[in-house]
Amino acid sequence: ATQQILFALKMRYTGVVVLLLVCVVAALGFQPPNVVWTNSDGIGDSMPLGNGIVAGNFWIEKENSRVSFYVASQEAFDENANLLKLARVDLAISPNPFAGGGVVTQSHDLLTSSITITIASTLKVFFWVDANHPFFVTRLESSHTPFVVDVSLTNVRPHPVPFGSDFSGWYCSHRYTWPDHVVTSPYPPTNGFSSHSLMWYHRNDPPKGTNYFINSLELQDLSSLIGKVQDPTLNNTFGGVIFADPTDSRTSYTRINATLLRSTPANSHTIVVAVHTNHTQSIGVWYNQLADLITKYKYTANWQAHVSAWQKNWNTSHITLLNSKDSYITDKYTYHRYLQLIQSKARFPLKFNGMLFIAEKGLTPDHRTWGGANWWQNARLSYWSNFGAGDLDLVYDSLFMYYLDMLDLGRMKTEIYFGENTNKSNLVDVYWPETQTFFGLEYNNGGYGCKGTRGNLHPGVPLSPWNRYNINGGLDLSMMILDHFDFVQDVNALKKVFPIVRGVLSHFKHHWPKINSTTGKVIFFPSQSLETWQCQPYPAVVSECVTNPLPDVAGLHAVIPRVIKLPDSVVSPQEKNEWRHYYSILPDVPKGPGGKYLVPGEIIPSKNINVENTELYAVHPYRLYTKPKNNTGIAVTSFNRRRFPCNVGWCQDILDAALLGMVQEAKQMVEGRASSPVANGYRWPGFMPTFQDYKPSADHLSNMNSALQWMLLQPVGDERQSIELFASWPCEWDVDFKLHGPLNTFVSGTLKDGVLTHLQVQPPSRLA
Repeated sequence: ATQQILFALKMRYTGVVVLLLVCVVAALGFQPPNVVWTNSDGIGDSMPLGNGIVAGNFWIEKENSRVSFYVASQEAFDENANLLKLARVDLAISPNPFAGGGVVTQSHDLLTSSITITIASTLKVFFWVDANHPFFVTRLESSHTPFVVDVSLTNVRPHPVPFGSDFSGWYCSHRYTWPDHVVTSPYPPTNGFSSHSLMWYHRNDPPKGTNYFINSLELQDLSSLIGKVQDPTLNNTFGGVIFADPTDSRTSYTRINATLLRSTPANSHTIVVAVHTNHTQSIGVWYNQLADLITKYKYTANWQAHVSAWQKNWNTSHITLLNSKDSYITDKYTYHRYLQLIQSKARFPLKFNGMLFIAEKGLTPDHRTWGGANWWQNARLSYWSNFGAGDLDLVYDSLFMYYLDMLDLGRMKTEIYFGENTNKSNLVDVYWPETQTFFGLEYNNGGYGCKGTRGNLHPGVPLSPWNRYNINGGLDLSMMILDHFDFVQDVNALKKVFPIVRGVLSHFKHHWPKINSTTGKVIFFPSQSLETWQCQPYPAVVSECVTNPLPDVAGLHAVIPRVIKLPDSVVSPQEKNEWRHYYSILPDVPKGPGGKYLVPGEIIPSKNINVENTELYAVHPYRLYTKPKNNTGIAVTSFNRRRFPCNVGWCQDILDAALLGMVQEAKQMVEGRASSPVANGYRWPGFMPTFQDYKPSADHLSNMNSALQWMLLQPVGDERQSIELFASWPCEWDVDFKLHGPLNTFVSGTLKDGVLTHLQVQPPSRLA
């Protein structure tokens, strides 16, 4: 069949018109907005830098005559599965450049991902985090007086940190409630490689009997796995070394003690922090790896490669509203895409609750509400907005690899709990809870049930009803995996991660085998509809639980037909036939009386516990009803009668409006999110308030970005992988854009005064 793109543009006067206007003029060049302010002082004025794995906040402190930054990493999980800061670095300058009271200007150049601080027009400080290596680079230059720099390494955990006091929700971790004797262990700085450097590290090597992973297995009825699965926390070692640029002969540094380097006077100084994280059998192996890393530092060559990498990032995609009154929307969209780019390349999800940029706004620099665990409801949101932006590597390398790493443990856990696999030597079925540690077990052991509290609960059924049967995230993830294949068309990449999809579907098939004798359809009971409509009694009672929850039923209706259409090299004809049969016995998507609107489940309890509009999961993430499918009537009715209107944080009303072609509703929600003030205590304009989680919030602008992309460019989901333009776009918004679509398609265009003045499609064969 001919592959094409459908261009449906809502005109002010002429209704829906199909335009196929292709101009030879090149698309407008994109320059990301800079952030500039004066009179900066203190950590609240910090600006973010990063390379996708390591990142930091950078700021100045006038009173202490210094510039400072935190060193953070997406991989720095401690022995208690919490994500930690690695260190704080302070560069004290003498003589004091702030003493004269001159103007201090702080500028964040997103184009090159760098920060420049100018102090009284005499001293310039230049920060960048190497896009290709874990190097934090600081260059200080004076046009007048030579100056001395004291480089201080602050151990942010100089003493044992009580487990329960800093990470909310982590209780009953070692058979006790709030076990203050369980700590994050401190590791003092060491003497480094030479007398001209500082070194430090944290190594996960907990005392016998206090191993969080082992005790979690015991408490969660998985003792049989002890010794069979590798402890993912053990021997994780993270730290680094601080040294002066070895090619700069204008100054030298001497180690005064284990936490202080002091320079000789000079007009220019370059300080490098090299960061390394890895699981190693010994600290000596980690030392050697760090030493090898340092050899890759070359200021000029690294900087040039860094700039090229960021040019590539910004050339990939953009959305620019052209009227100055709408520029705040462009800015917020771009700021958030930047935040995703600088912390989404590790094999762990971007942290929704503060990201890597929490800055002493809690009990410690490590504190974040909800701790180091992941909530699927939140973690997914950043990755949905990577698709239209063309940042598909972030989705695959971070989110998909994270779940692939947990697959074996997930399969073994599922088999121990439910015994669903026919072939015990080839486990397939898998599920993951809504909330989980970075290695895939229940978020907190108290939620699963402390020793002596579980009563007659079946193994695998948590004590807490909040997510007792909430495993919908696996289907949501499967949609992403299938979308990724539609976008990049990489069969080998799909083969690598498709076992996740197969395992999730197989678990649903085997876990709910009961068939309604009247309808011949599967009965999903006991179950729940996300966190909002729960199943609190155990054993389950029909009237107080959910039967056939819409998110699960809609997810299966969305995923299975797409699996059947995959290449035979991924899914065999025999397996496709099995899924065709299972699809034929799925219950219908739950609807209200007369089939006029969607409902959270066929049967739901009388009282909601949370505030998710679960019936609208048929729109997002499962896209059974969308504007390009011309079937939005029932979904629009459901949207208009939703119980819990919300336009902050993780609430997905804005996504539903965009997908349903509700132009004015989507526009107003975008304006509302983009107008949100910066988080209390912060200044950088892309740091959003706590809302439901913790500041800076990752969810709030992730949803706005996804909505903007779908308002402009929405996959149809047909056999030809068509794309509809301007499905929900308000004509009064002039825009220039470049976005990614299925079949490796990039679409660039410019809309002015309701007229498409520029259109370019790559490859050209996708334009019909």
